[in-house]
Amino acid sequence: MRIWTVQRKEVWEDLKRNGIAFCAVSPCTDEADQDNGKRAWEWMEEQMEQRIVMPRPADAKHPFCGWSQYRNHKVTYRPDMTHYNGRKYVFFELDIPDDELLLSDFLLWNAIQNGADFAWERIFDLHRQDRISPRHIRNKTIQATFWYIRESWIRSWRIC
Repeated sequence: MRIWTVQRKEVWEDLKRNGIAFCAVSPCTDEADQDNGKRAWEWMEEQMEQRIVMPRPADAKHPFCGWSQYRNHKVTYRPDMTHYNGRKYVFFELDIPDDELLLSDFLLWNAIQNGADFAWERIFDLHRQDRISPRHIRNKTIQATFWYIRESWIRSWRIC
């Protein structure tokens, strides 16, 4: 499946050096994210362990995340995707085997991280339309989480 993701330049360096990269940095980097976000990411990691066929590698401290769809568009690089303190980032276009991904509704995922009170498993029902996520699947932003990136998966990259 085609996936787009923005990662720290260190991920690119790991890929060049080792042919594989693991996420060593928690997705919850802001203090505001620590409570709801940390709990939500721990839950997502548990869901990945249950739902992805490939087991979690020992070196995978946290998952990577990206998009398989951004509304109804192919994901393209935008300057607002690189938003942290002047660091260098790399925008990747990847081809990842379907059985190594967990897809979820990004709008619902953000609601979870912001403390929304609903059945969290709903984020995996990409066809569901309701007041929180009213869009048809063709128009949703679909998040993909995965345990690692292989250099062989890279279709294109760009340093931002």
